[in-house]
Amino acid sequence: MVDIVREAAYLLECGKRELILVSQESTAYGRDLAGHCQLIPLLDRLTALDGDFWIRIMYLHPARLEPKLIDYIIDNHKICNYFDLPLQHIDDDLLRAMGRKTSVPGSNRCST
Repeated sequence: MVDIVREAAYLLECGKRELILVSQESTAYGRDLAGHCQLIPLLDRLTALDGDFWIRIMYLHPARLEPKLIDYIIDNHKICNYFDLPLQHIDDDLLRAMGRKTSVPGSNRCST
C-alpha cells in the first residue's frame, strides 16, 4: 500500500489528474496479506492526497462487490462512480463455462 500511495503522490506532483487502479480483481486487493480486502483503506489514503484528481477503479468482481464498497465509491467525489465489469458477466451460459459461481442478476442458474 505504501508503494502505491507513494507512486500516486509522485504522479499527481507530475501533473496527472487521473489515477487508474488496475488489477485482475480489485475487490481482492490486500486479501493475500491481510486476509481480507484492503481496497477501502487504500482508497482512504489515495483520496487524502492533495490535488484535484479522480480515481478510476478497474475490474471489480461482482461476487465481491459489497454494499459498503459501493457506498464508499458513491460517497467519495474523487472516485469515478461507475463499475467496470467484464462483458461475460451478462451471460449465465458463459459464466458457467468459465466455472464462475456468479450469475446474471435475477437468475439462479450459476449460483452454485
